[in-house]
Amino acid sequence: MDKKKIYKYGLSLVNKERKDEEELSRILKEIVKKPTGNLLEVGVGSGRFIERICDDFKKMKCFGIDVVPDFVKTNNKKIRLSLQSAEKMDFPDNFFSCIVVVDVLHHVPNREKALSEISRVCKPNGTIIFRDIRPRHMLDKMEYKLVDLSCLMYNSNLPKYFHPKDWETKLEKEKIQIVEIREYSSQLDWLICKKIG
Repeated sequence: MDKKKIYKYGLSLVNKERKDEEELSRILKEIVKKPTGNLLEVGVGSGRFIERICDDFKKMKCFGIDVVPDFVKTNNKKIRLSLQSAEKMDFPDNFFSCIVVVDVLHHVPNREKALSEISRVCKPNGTIIFRDIRPRHMLDKMEYKLVDLSCLMYNSNLPKYFHPKDWETKLEKEKIQIVEIREYSSQLDWLICKKIG
């Protein structure tokens, strides 16, 4: 394989990750007016978002969870990482003033339970920012149905997608209100939300 093609592909992934981090950071700076209190990232993955958030919001206490043991390791002493599921968190009620959930929910077997837990640990009027796949077009919907069907055929829990109308209904049920939807790409949106009362 051509080394230049591999390098360009790798560079494109790094640039995409930087763009993702910058976009999330910009949204948080706009939305979170008083950057104090506790912030949680659900599904930290490689840690790139929580690292950036912790650097940008030095007065906030940053927490992160993931179900993959290798993902809950960091050298940053300001970040408290733990091995937990989005469906059952060990945090007290109303503990976080801000929660970030980026590209995670389509991997969670019981998304409704995860949304219930996210709502439970978020303070009233707290900010919750989601980014996940939202099929908009007929081809997208057909593609996701095929993916869901193939997952069923192979007894896989991966991935399942919320359709746009499902988001509003499921979030409302958990007392989470969509304040703004920002299109990120043809298949990804940022959902900026508040926990009601």
